[in-house]
Amino acid sequence: MFSVSFLITLAHKPMRILYLFAILLTLSRCGKDIPPPSYLHISEFTLENNTNIVYGQLTHAFLDVYVYIDGQIYGVFPLPCTIPLNIDGAHNLQLIPAVRKNGQSGAKTRYPFVEHHIEAINLTRLDTVHIAPKTKYYNTTQVWYEDFEDASLQMESSALSQVDIIKSNNPNILTPRNGNFFGYVALNSEINLWDATTTPDWALNPNNEAYLEIDFYNTNSIQTGIRSVGPLGINTFQHVLIVAQKSNEVVWKKMYIELKPFLAASGWGSTYKLMLSAIRESDLSESFVAIDNIKLVYR
Repeated sequence: MFSVSFLITLAHKPMRILYLFAILLTLSRCGKDIPPPSYLHISEFTLENNTNIVYGQLTHAFLDVYVYIDGQIYGVFPLPCTIPLNIDGAHNLQLIPAVRKNGQSGAKTRYPFVEHHIEAINLTRLDTVHIAPKTKYYNTTQVWYEDFEDASLQMESSALSQVDIIKSNNPNILTPRNGNFFGYVALNSEINLWDATTTPDWALNPNNEAYLEIDFYNTNSIQTGIRSVGPLGINTFQHVLIVAQKSNEVVWKKMYIELKPFLAASGWGSTYKLMLSAIRESDLSESFVAIDNIKLVYR
């Protein structure tokens, strides 16, 4: 509490000081009324098996999460995360896995092909509720994949390509992303270009979501693309460039590439093939591309 003599002294000060004192007194009282937060800790997602569909190896890069409580969005957070909440008691929690579309950290979007994690929680102030979210593909999700585990590959080189992609499990090259094999292309001073398309094609609905997913471990850039054949003729779209990693920092990564804008540009009645290519980096005498778990995912 403030003494009477202190208040009398303030009364002789300029009016602005009295205003400042009133504001500070109000804030100090408000601060005493703010209850401590509850905490919600969310670990990384687990992508579980769905026996109703076939999808190859289960790899994912759900690096972020949309958090809903009682149907209200609380934000998008990188995983893992601990979130302070000014609520307590029983609530309904909904967690939606998010991906970074086209490899852009600023383009977080809800991944449209997997179930949401829904759980009833009971929050206590100053305590932390720990959530280990799980998800799996919807039963209606369609997946084509090439994981390099079968004897034959579902990719063929174009007439321009100077090399074919091979399947490898050579531990002197690297450890597979998941499973036993990966696809490998070596480029050097005599081999400068790899260019390939998928052998199957698909009649995709331009109004529906579709993604190209790819795991990669590369010291050379990879150009992704799509080729359409339809009423508007044959069209080739080059879209996301997967940038080369530095040789001393290279690791397995995963990218989600949105295809819907290219499907819309091709028109109804088209069929599509996926394209991948690599041109040797001009500043490198040798480089390589390793890929795994190439997927076309749509619903």
